[in-house]
Amino acid sequence: MARLHLGDIARTTGGSIVQGSLERVFASFGIDSRTIVPGGLFFAVRDKRDGHDFVAAAAAAGAAGAVVSRPVGVPDKSFALVMVKDTVAALQALGAAVLARRPVKVVAVTGSVGKTTTKEFTAALLARRFRVLKSEGNFNNRLGLALSLLRLEPGDEAAVLEMGMSAAGEIAALARIAPPDVAVVTNISPVHLQFFGSLEEIALAKKEILDGAKPGATAVLNADDPLVMRIAEGFGGRKVTFGRGPGADVRAESVEAKGYDGFALGLRYGREHARTPFLFLNEAAVENLLAAAAVSLSLGLSFDEIRPAIGGLRPSARRGVLVEAGGGVRVYDDSYNSNPRALEAALKSLAALPAARKVAVLADMLELGETAEELHRRAGRVLAEAGWDVLVAVGPLAAAIADGAAAAGKSAAAIHRFADAVAAAAAAGAAGAVVSRPVGVPDKSFALVMVKDTVAALQALGAAVLARRPVKVVAVTGSVGKTTTKEFTAALLARRFRVLKSEGNFNNRLGLALSLLRLEPGDEAAVLEMGMSAAGEIAALARIAPPDVAVVTNISPVHLQFFGSLEEIALAKKEILDGAKPGATAVLNADDPLVMRIAEGFGGRKVTFGRGPGADVRAESVEAKGYDGFALGLRYGREHARTPFLFLNEAAVENLLAAAAVSLSLGLSFDEIRPAIGGLRPSARRGVLVEAGGGVRVYDDSYNSNPRALEAALKSLAALPAARKVAVLADMLELGETAEELHRRAGRVLAEAGWDVLVAVGPLAAAIADGAAAAGKSAAAIHRFADAASAAAAMGRIVRPGDLVLVKGSRSMKAEAVVDALAARGKE
Repeated sequence: MARLHLGDIARTTGGSIVQGSLERVFASFGIDSRTIVPGGLFFAVRDKRDGHDFVAAAAAAGAAGAVVSRPVGVPDKSFALVMVKDTVAALQALGAAVLARRPVKVVAVTGSVGKTTTKEFTAALLARRFRVLKSEGNFNNRLGLALSLLRLEPGDEAAVLEMGMSAAGEIAALARIAPPDVAVVTNISPVHLQFFGSLEEIALAKKEILDGAKPGATAVLNADDPLVMRIAEGFGGRKVTFGRGPGADVRAESVEAKGYDGFALGLRYGREHARTPFLFLNEAAVENLLAAAAVSLSLGLSFDEIRPAIGGLRPSARRGVLVEAGGGVRVYDDSYNSNPRALEAALKSLAALPAARKVAVLADMLELGETAEELHRRAGRVLAEAGWDVLVAVGPLAAAIADGAAAAGKSAAAIHRFADAVAAAAAAGAAGAVVSRPVGVPDKSFALVMVKDTVAALQALGAAVLARRPVKVVAVTGSVGKTTTKEFTAALLARRFRVLKSEGNFNNRLGLALSLLRLEPGDEAAVLEMGMSAAGEIAALARIAPPDVAVVTNISPVHLQFFGSLEEIALAKKEILDGAKPGATAVLNADDPLVMRIAEGFGGRKVTFGRGPGADVRAESVEAKGYDGFALGLRYGREHARTPFLFLNEAAVENLLAAAAVSLSLGLSFDEIRPAIGGLRPSARRGVLVEAGGGVRVYDDSYNSNPRALEAALKSLAALPAARKVAVLADMLELGETAEELHRRAGRVLAEAGWDVLVAVGPLAAAIADGAAAAGKSAAAIHRFADAASAAAAMGRIVRPGDLVLVKGSRSMKAEAVVDALAARGKE
């Protein structure tokens, strides 16, 4: 975030300081009182609601000041206040001023389809050389763009910004705030036709990004889209085109389908050529990748630089993620949005994947104006011609999809129609719904509640249920080990209390609320996991369920893709302490300096845990017992206990100490919790030992991976007896610019710990192999695979009788396929 003095803010925005010191520094900025960061500056903008009505709420959430355009009440004189004529204009002026002070290349992305994906791809590729800021999510309007620019920091070299519009002139306004050095136009399609008379009018609105570019800027253009090329005819700067055709500068010469492993691509730019895996199932994403590659190559990067980043790209949530739903059912979740071009591409591309049947659940596509019915009908024809087996049409417009499919020969038995998602839920047995707009219902017995915001309603209901129960809330956060610590804590507390725990990793704004709705009369403690991938998220969760006991397990380089540094992660984790109840207890990792630092100002009771002598709850002795885990000597004040701990990875001792500290702080004794400690067992895919036949043991830790957890596992498991030790290690994701070095370091740790064989799975894991090789591991001991399926198929020739095999990787890498293949061999 930019760090700005209040005086500078007033000068830049043309405002006057009503109260507050000129030297007061602000380093975070927001427009939503629910997500404002403590110490941040709140802009009271008038959008769907008037932000002036929420200044008090922002102050209560921790805001230290506000920018307003009319008088408002403030909590006290320490709350800074700047008066301006127009808060939106002030926000934009401040964003533009911060950008003007940074020597940053601005890459601006627009287009009808694929803006966000192209932005994400571009940022990932550019990060191979530059320090990159990207606009989060689809922050692509007059407010989101300015807020993105206020996140610029010294040292940033490129800003990848999405520019959206629903009316002529909007992109021009955005380009005035952030004039592009590189302007990208992905395509022009029938999206927002409700607001325009024709595709040509949409094209003219998109052209504003070229008109607003800096002198000498580069235009990155889709050569396969005639309208894109037409609007660029008068562009005076450099043009770099991308596409599938032979005339494009950056092009895909070959696109080879690999089933559920995505595609193998052959890319060309001038004399440069590269082959790379691309782990997306929808071939339409290749267009987004070509645009991102064109940006990167135009800025001087090479295919050698960007190839590892291409292999590491993964879909964002709700934008093409494959979900395993049990029973062999796979769900391709592309539910974030829809439009005709994207839908038709998905229907054609996914139809080629192997499956018993293919079922398409298609809801309304909005903002299509007078063409809406025909575009939906056409989608139905495409579905039928592509060979989809079943259509579930959801919504009044989607009825035309069903009509089009029927007209193209799809039988009535293969088509299911629902008025909306509520109707679909009713058909599945739901007895009621909470909605934010009118919907059809099956009959008068179906309950219906109308609210302004269904997410806020869910959260309010969860908070209300909690408020009615005399329940101790134990909230757990941290970079590593949240879920295991939560499980351990619930098991130990259950020795005295009736305990609710959040299931799995239900740790976000929806999962937390749903967990609270499972509270029952008689429950005495709720153990809740609180996760985050952005600042403000834990603060929001703590407002729903303020902790009586707040646990911070550790702070490590996880989600670095979304944060600039460990210190920023630490500040985000601190929100659990800031949001705790008055008089609450903080349970803190004494071995983690960052954890202890963020707790320095905490006013409640502190109970620490760790391995060092200064911790309140500590492990005085940790005696390895081979495949029987560890014998632990634990101490808390004058209390001492010896107990077996049947986990093979010594890192789990940290999670146990945290859980013990919670229990002891709530009045339990070692005598009460010792039986529960001895009864703890690993959860599925989180450190389970699998017997695979022939004396082969597989340590299945495939649920997820991060640098801290991986290095701990490599060091701890290396001490176990085995004929050989084989590590199957897949990519660790969301590590941002540090990804390559953190993977390389893991390879060095592996070599130094004495592992005999490395199986590196995925493009990022290639750096693990490189690190191991640099640390002396022979080429014969290193096996490299593009994906988990390929590695699983090769395990028969790699693994020998008596081996111990560690399998670990980030969730989306599907490293469990290796475990399942080895387990199946053991049953043959």
